[in-house]
Amino acid sequence: MASSAVLMSLQASVEEGEEPVQQEVQVFLYSDSPFGPKTLRELSSEHVSKLVTISGIVTAAGKPRAKATHVALQCSNCKNTKIVACKPGLSGVNLPRRCELQQLEGAEPCPLDPFVVLPDSSKYVDQQTLKLQESPEDIPTGELPRNILLVVDRHMVQKIVPGTRVTTIGIFSIMQAKQGKGENFSIRQPYLRVVGLEEDSEGSSRSSPTFTLEEEQNFRDFASQSDCLDRIFGSIAPSIFGSPDIKRSI
Repeated sequence: MASSAVLMSLQASVEEGEEPVQQEVQVFLYSDSPFGPKTLRELSSEHVSKLVTISGIVTAAGKPRAKATHVALQCSNCKNTKIVACKPGLSGVNLPRRCELQQLEGAEPCPLDPFVVLPDSSKYVDQQTLKLQESPEDIPTGELPRNILLVVDRHMVQKIVPGTRVTTIGIFSIMQAKQGKGENFSIRQPYLRVVGLEEDSEGSSRSSPTFTLEEEQNFRDFASQSDCLDRIFGSIAPSIFGSPDIKRSI
């Protein structure tokens, strides 16, 4: 297993007689062949909490922010502290309503909801949201493109810019949508918690263009011609006669 190999390499790097230093490792998932729904339109409620792979174009990227992984709490009455783990993705944490510390005889019992958050003692990771739009070839004729929210964290933050084609592996999750007065609280907003993100070389805005050997030779032959610049200038708006200076500036 990949995780076992990483653990063995970390253990081997520790010198004999020294205590190992705890390190956080982020595991990325990749797949040579897609699985689950083929397009964004095929995602449905039956895929909730399941691993899926979706391809598309990133159209927007949010600002990185701090996401709490472990929240430090302190009882306002007895000063008892405890650490509560947060759920991954866009989920929050439910604060315990009662203090579990055994009170001394005759001491005043802790009230209901006594805990307050200690931000400086909590642990955080970087988190960013991306908007993934379905690929143009997957949009039916006459329909508008659909999109879904992606949530990336730690080493995947600020790695993808808008306009990049990506293939993402993630857990199809849901979160509580913002509700207005009198609306149904059972409605949930879907999003994808990313566990693997791969940039597609085809159509990517950040990849270098590739040419065949024949195309490169044609470029060299064209560049060796004495009138290559005049031919380039003449190919700009050939239906418009004249204006050579404007075409040269373009």
